[in-house]
This record gives sequence, structure tokens and C-alpha cells, in this order.
Amino acid sequence: MKTNATLRIGRHRPLPVPGRPEARLSAVMRTHGAAVVLSVRGEADACTLDDWRRLVHEGAALAAAHGGPLVVDTGGLGFLSWRALVVLAEEAADQRQRGVAICLVSRTPTIARMAAVDPLTAELPIHSTVVGALSHLPAPPTTAK
Repeated sequence: MKTNATLRIGRHRPLPVPGRPEARLSAVMRTHGAAVVLSVRGEADACTLDDWRRLVHEGAALAAAHGGPLVVDTGGLGFLSWRALVVLAEEAADQRQRGVAICLVSRTPTIARMAAVDPLTAELPIHSTVVGALSHLPAPPTTAK
């Protein structure tokens, strides 16, 4: 059975206190079947790195609970730092050992070129659309009855 639910973390608009890191990064998590899609907006940089790490980790935990993959959609980001990309790749490596696939959606070819230079980030699957990511991810294992 396919269900769609939305879990909002933050808002997709700047928060009222200018200059605070959380005003620069927001996210929405939603399920698509067993998959969890984490859509982020703003900037994933040194100022927001702790929030970025928390969002990715919470998304992975929710994906694990649903028994599916995590798709991190960065289409709303104005900037994705190298360190934020590494944090995502580290979480993906940790979750891969637990059976949870994580992939990145980026429409920016520069991100794929950046990821290709390091063995850890090179293992992170990158797709240009959420639909493409969902269609390329492995199906969750079925339980025999």
C-alpha cells in the first residue's frame, strides 16, 4: 500500500531572526511508499552544518523505520558545501551497512564532479530528479509469508 505523509521540519521560508543559522536552512520530509524524500532549501554550509547533519540523520532514521531509502533533494539549495557533501556521504556509508540506501538529487553538474574526486563521496548515488532517484533505487526486500 502506497501512502504519502508529510513531516515538516523548519519552514520553507526564512525564520524571523536574521543572521541565525537555522534561518538559512529548512527542510520538508515526506514519504513516497517506503522511501523518504528530504527536500532542503537554503544553504548547506559551515554555518548550517550541524542542522544539515541532524536533518540527514533524522531522514535516514525515518527511512530505516519505513524500510526504504532516503532521497536527499537539494534542488532548493543555493549552496552545498564540500563538507556538507562529505557529511551526506558519511551518513550514506553508515546507513548502507544497516541496509538503508541514501542518494542525492542535484540538478547541478558541479556537484557530481565534486563528488567524483573523493572515494567516499564517489560512492554516493547522484540523480538529477527525485523521480529518477526513486526509480533507480533498489526495491525493499519482501517478506515471505
